[in-house]
Amino acid sequence: MAGLIILFLISLLSWLPKAQIDLIVSSEPLIMNFEVKLDTQVQTTLFTLDTLPAKIVNPDQFTDDQKYRLIDGLVDDQNKKIIIFQESDLQELIDYKTKDVLIKAGEKKEVFKFHPEKWEIEVLNRDIPMGRATIILTLQEEVIGVYDFDSLKQEIRLMNVSLAKNTLKKIFTVKNVKIKIWPQLYGRIPIFDKRIHFSVYPIGI
Repeated sequence: MAGLIILFLISLLSWLPKAQIDLIVSSEPLIMNFEVKLDTQVQTTLFTLDTLPAKIVNPDQFTDDQKYRLIDGLVDDQNKKIIIFQESDLQELIDYKTKDVLIKAGEKKEVFKFHPEKWEIEVLNRDIPMGRATIILTLQEEVIGVYDFDSLKQEIRLMNVSLAKNTLKKIFTVKNVKIKIWPQLYGRIPIFDKRIHFSVYPIGI
């Protein structure tokens, strides 16, 4: 019986602990400015052609609760028509464009978080009767490094908190490390990868 209890306690001590590790890292601004075509004849986003599907609707058909974006310059007051496009399509295109730029630059980085509410959009030209328009999009986002969490978990597991922090701080872009262990008395990084969770935040966020 005593042996079973000891085995149970060992198993419990192996599976129970968990760690939340926050990496506070340096970031860089990513400024992009490019043209996006809107076309009512297109059914899906054409990523390599920077083209989004669009719709022509009457002003009374557009309401704020719809997931479409309306630009002032795409309103034809005379014919009471407007060109709209889905917010999600624009975000997918931006995600594709930013990844493409970073890959071509040979950098292992990614956008921390997109802020579509801050994107600046200007209408370059439009042909509302034909259902086409071109807009210029300008955005500025924060870019952070891409980290191999699987390798980091292997490197720091079973380390005490202090040693794990010092190890992670050796990464050039990591400026600070916060580690929370549960239960607190355990005091070490868990042995199992699934019990170790990483989050990354730019400085100042």
